[in-house]
Amino acid sequence: MVENDEKKFIAMGFDPLFKKMYGDVNYTNKAAALVSIVLSIPYEDIKDRIDVVNNEKLRKNKSDKKQERDVLLKIQLHSEYHFINLEANLFGYNQELIDRNTSYISDIYSSQLDESDDYSFLRPVIQINFNKPAKKVRTSDLYKPISTYLLRNEDGQILTDMIKIINVDIVKCYFLWYNGGIEKFTSCEQNIIRLGALHFIEKEEDFRKCLGEIKMDKDVKSKIQRDMDEYQRDKNLVRVYDAQKRRDAEWKALFRELDRDKEQIDKEKEQLGKDKEKLCKEKEQLGKDKEQLDKDKEKLDKDKEQLDKDKEQLDKDKEQLDKDKEQLDKDKEQLDKDKEKLNKDKKQFEKDKKNIDNQKDSILQEKISIAKILKDTGISAQEISNRLNISIDEINKYV
Repeated sequence: MVENDEKKFIAMGFDPLFKKMYGDVNYTNKAAALVSIVLSIPYEDIKDRIDVVNNEKLRKNKSDKKQERDVLLKIQLHSEYHFINLEANLFGYNQELIDRNTSYISDIYSSQLDESDDYSFLRPVIQINFNKPAKKVRTSDLYKPISTYLLRNEDGQILTDMIKIINVDIVKCYFLWYNGGIEKFTSCEQNIIRLGALHFIEKEEDFRKCLGEIKMDKDVKSKIQRDMDEYQRDKNLVRVYDAQKRRDAEWKALFRELDRDKEQIDKEKEQLGKDKEKLCKEKEQLGKDKEQLDKDKEKLDKDKEQLDKDKEQLDKDKEQLDKDKEQLDKDKEQLDKDKEKLNKDKKQFEKDKKNIDNQKDSILQEKISIAKILKDTGISAQEISNRLNISIDEINKYV
């Protein structure tokens, strides 16, 4: 093993190591064991029946674009053979890699025939991708670590089973194996999950433990472990792996920054959407306000017209009031004169009343004097009252 500041362990999903492991023409049973697990085919049925295909053999013309596949296998199944393409994508499985890997399987399928060959010679092609997605794995996604893709229509009807892509998410597989949760899957699925996790592990102890748990031929397990030990001592491989890790870290940092920028842009876009919605509402409200203002203006015009009429009437009323005031002033002048006359009449009345009161007092005194004389003569008070026209009370009071 290579010792630096810390013990390094190259993941089996690293592309150059992956090619060494499964593209070993001298020991193809490692690839046979992988295929048997993923496709649920008995290992004994394909053991020693696999050939590693040289990429160059499928290029018909020198001008054809060179496609560096990881490991292309030709496997004998029963009476016919299949092409199995193995791909490892340890450093960020994104849309570009999806498109590239899809072009691989298309190229393999179309490159089987020469111009004169009949299409009946075409054989099925299966591509098995061991992927580490560029994005972080969400816990809610862990239930689907393995996905199979076929050509189907919108109703799910399969057009052909000659082309099949199987994606194994090695990060999900690792989380399920390391953190638990693998038990809810079938026995075959558990074996695929452990195999997927094996390609992601970067600790030797975990690698040995996971490999030991995989249901696989013992000789193949031993060979895989021996080869891994050897690959870990390959200085060139370690150097390339470290360089790729650094590049991957730089890309991740860049993608994180891009994600932050995108998140900020999305927030700003969302805010713009809200602002636009708010402006639309405000515009709608302004339209309603304008409509109301037009109604209010129309009402104000009518009110102004009514006010002008009211002003005209008020002017007439003022003119009438001025006339009435003039008449009132005349009436007041007459009232003042009448009041002056009444005051004079009142004074005269009071004077006359005083004279009358004096006369009445004088007459009363005379009657009292006469009443005293009559009373002295023995005339009764009632008789005196009748004769002198004075009350009994006055007779009793003054006589």
